[in-house]
Amino acid sequence: MVSAPKLLKEALTTLFKRPVTIQYPFERRPLDPEFRGKISVDLEACTGCGMCARDCPAGAIKMVFFPKAKRRVPVIDFSRCYFCYQCVETCPWEAIKTSTFFELATVDKASLTVKYGEEEVKPVKPRPPKRRPFFR
Repeated sequence: MVSAPKLLKEALTTLFKRPVTIQYPFERRPLDPEFRGKISVDLEACTGCGMCARDCPAGAIKMVFFPKAKRRVPVIDFSRCYFCYQCVETCPWEAIKTSTFFELATVDKASLTVKYGEEEVKPVKPRPPKRRPFFR
């Protein structure tokens, strides 16, 4: 059992200490460079091979065909993604980029799906990958 003088001493020392918590929206701690945040697709580098969609364990990436550009583009649903970065490791053209952005809270689930307009998607020329693709 704790004695009253010990408890009083602890209360007084804690009263004059600086708080440990931070005021989150106004103060931010630096993130680790290895932090797994939101991913993005570089449409200029993407060839539409679909390896990212094939290897996504959550099924968060779907390939959508754009007839005007005559190519497929990955569309990411962040409400399903759990940021394993398997798509980043799989993409041989390095078209999927990483970031440390993590604030995805919203009340509209539809806003978590990245959608591209017809004017954003342009045709690309076939080219060799930047690194050797990993085939199973």
